[in-house]
Amino acid sequence: MVCGKCEKAMKTKNEPKTSTKAVTKEKNNERKVGINMLLEKKRVGYNPAVSNCIKCKKRLPSDDKYCLMCAYQEGKCKMCGVKILSTDTYKQSVH
Repeated sequence: MVCGKCEKAMKTKNEPKTSTKAVTKEKNNERKVGINMLLEKKRVGYNPAVSNCIKCKKRLPSDDKYCLMCAYQEGKCKMCGVKILSTDTYKQSVH
């Protein structure tokens, strides 16, 4: 569940970005001299944008506050945590 404000933010975040990286890639293929390649190597497996669900502590791929199941059970927006709908009359199973 996503609120209106976060839905607008998602639309602007998913727009394709135009850049000229194709031109700069050809120039960067030159061999580098005098640089420690172990320090220059990109680290794999670390993503600072990864976060955990507040309720169940599951790993989330982006910086959301709740996973989809917890957000639906509590009636909150999964991105910002704002209460969207009342779940008092719902018959929900507890996992």
